[in-house]
Amino acid sequence: PAKMCIITLDQRYTRKLPSEFSSLMVKFSSKNPQDRLALISAGINNRALDYQNPPFLQDAGITVSTYPISVTGHVLPTPRIHY
Repeated sequence: PAKMCIITLDQRYTRKLPSEFSSLMVKFSSKNPQDRLALISAGINNRALDYQNPPFLQDAGITVSTYPISVTGHVLPTPRIHY
């Protein structure tokens, strides 16, 4: 259960990710942002998944918003490469 998990500061997962997860992650991340947001929103709003009320999330103090957050960002300049 989530309440039994302990994550220390700066904890990393150093093992190789299984290939099926890697391919799913690449497939999902290659979608355009609007399609990706629609998939995430459909999952969050899916009543069968019940992200709003599961006891294990409440016990862990985790809440899931059904609305995406909006942040201000900017494009960083391209780094110079020295050979």
